[in-house]
Amino acid sequence: MYKMEKLLNPVLLSLLLVACSAARTGPGSGTVHAQANHIHAPTKVPLEIFVMSRCPDAVRCEAVMDKVLAKVANITDFTPYYILASHAWPLACKHGEDECAGNKQQLCVYEYAPQYQGFFKFLMCQNAQPQNIGSLPFAEKCLTAPDMVIDPADAEKARTCYNGFQGEGLLRSSASETTKRGITTSCTIWINKEPRCVHDGGVWYDCPGGPEVEDFVQTICQAYWADTGVWPTECSAAGLQQPSGKAAHL
Repeated sequence: MYKMEKLLNPVLLSLLLVACSAARTGPGSGTVHAQANHIHAPTKVPLEIFVMSRCPDAVRCEAVMDKVLAKVANITDFTPYYILASHAWPLACKHGEDECAGNKQQLCVYEYAPQYQGFFKFLMCQNAQPQNIGSLPFAEKCLTAPDMVIDPADAEKARTCYNGFQGEGLLRSSASETTKRGITTSCTIWINKEPRCVHDGGVWYDCPGGPEVEDFVQTICQAYWADTGVWPTECSAAGLQQPSGKAAHL
């Protein structure tokens, strides 16, 4: 059985899981597409997740991705995508209006935070109190947290974004990509444009390479090696050995 982190109060988790399971369609496909910003390297491996901001499966999945990126951020191009219940006006989310607001807040911070660490600091701050995701005062608390990595001018742009039309546009665009890929399950993970894993209903499944931090790191490192023929120092630092033989370029 795969080990899972206890990130939520058990009562809160059980309540949220009921809401999240309403969107569950069983083992499904997942995909994501990457924006080439925030992380800079000659070649990057796309790491893409599809989530709903107030879904506990997303909270747990994102905690794992935070640890993955702590090891291999420099060779990874990370992009979050969001899942909607309806694209009609107004937008509708599985967990209500607060989730739509939370989705916008996260997308806007992702848009303007200069590094993945800035976005993930905000994300981990929100995920520590998932019942408050979508609240403007809580978003402000996370945006101005002492360890948050974002320029004050960019923080102001993020505020303007999620309080205005830009946030709506980012969410529509993100959700359109999700729909185009046929993804309905939060949290779905793709690595290097291929389905990699799903966390839904409190369990991991469709994870042929394993669902642990080191498993995702290995997948990213192997994809980088196959694409470039170079074994990154980040992968050696993570305790992985360079494959023998010649890399087959993708």
